[in-house]
Amino acid sequence: MYVAVFAIGLINYQKQRNKYDNNVYFVYAVIFLFIANVLGAEISVSVIGKSLLYIIIIWLVMVLPIGQKKVILDFQTKWLSLLLIISFVAWVFHFFSSMPFSYAYRPNFEHLPPAYNYYFFITTYAGLFDYRFHSVFLEPGHLGCIISFLVLANQYNFKNKYVQVLAVVLLFTLSLAGFVLFFIGFLFYSIAQKKASAKLRKIFAIGLVFGGIWLFGTYYNGGDNYINERIIERLQYDDESGDIAGDNRYTEEMDRTFEQTLTGSDLLFGLSINQFRHFRENAGTGAGIKLWFIQKGLVGTLSLFLGYFFIARGSRNRRWAMFMLLVYVISSYQRMYFFWASYLIPFICGSYLPIITKEEEIEKKKII
Repeated sequence: MYVAVFAIGLINYQKQRNKYDNNVYFVYAVIFLFIANVLGAEISVSVIGKSLLYIIIIWLVMVLPIGQKKVILDFQTKWLSLLLIISFVAWVFHFFSSMPFSYAYRPNFEHLPPAYNYYFFITTYAGLFDYRFHSVFLEPGHLGCIISFLVLANQYNFKNKYVQVLAVVLLFTLSLAGFVLFFIGFLFYSIAQKKASAKLRKIFAIGLVFGGIWLFGTYYNGGDNYINERIIERLQYDDESGDIAGDNRYTEEMDRTFEQTLTGSDLLFGLSINQFRHFRENAGTGAGIKLWFIQKGLVGTLSLFLGYFFIARGSRNRRWAMFMLLVYVISSYQRMYFFWASYLIPFICGSYLPIITKEEEIEKKKII
């Protein structure tokens, strides 16, 4: 599939090169992204080839004119929302009755429980994600973050019916990470707009919504409800661990290994492949920037963020691009899936779209 996409993209680029945005920052971006991708991997011709192919495909998206970036973003938003509608309807039907599953399987991650495949969605049968919708993704947090980034890239355009669908689905994931990123991104988007009164109204409105959810979860049935148990209590500070209760991405073994990597000889490039494999076998669950740093070191971590930085630096709408980058950086504390196309593509396309202010919307309507 990569080869086909690569060939089509390259042919199209050769035919219409003068229409493409040949920004030098994109060259810097692909160099750093390539370094970040291959560091910590078992180096072979196959690994290098696949990494180069993927990075070049991403570069072909970077150089597209803004209009075509918008087309890609709209396509991704539309079809993900349509697929999620089908998945969600099947999940609701199963919730109130019962659907036959095709087979049970164990994901290639030992910290995740075995799952049931119901064709249109999956569920775990260890009680880990009961009553939380996550479609075909292994965790509700995966879907929650993907939706948050896609809605962010669409600049919270709730007049778009597909964005509305994504926002509704996000609620049913009950993903704390998804909710936090959605809220932070909305604040940044409000700041990026020029009209101060519009910013304050939006921040006040979203504050009321979250305040209402917090009051309901805290006091309904004495706190014995799903919202309080799965969201609010996870936001509380844990005196013993010195962290937020919901921040369960790091084990003691991971924290210890991270400290050793920071102060030891593995600082620059992370653990060797065998050391990292042994660490994963003994550390249990874990994700986020600490895991990435342990595997790829300071060079790999800086390369990743520099790759994203140069993508944002090439945008004409640099202020909005940097706000988007900041949301991604915040998300790295829990998840580092920055090479997923569902992370990269919305960032590349969304960070290049101009911010439409309230005044510009009004002027548009007058012209029409």
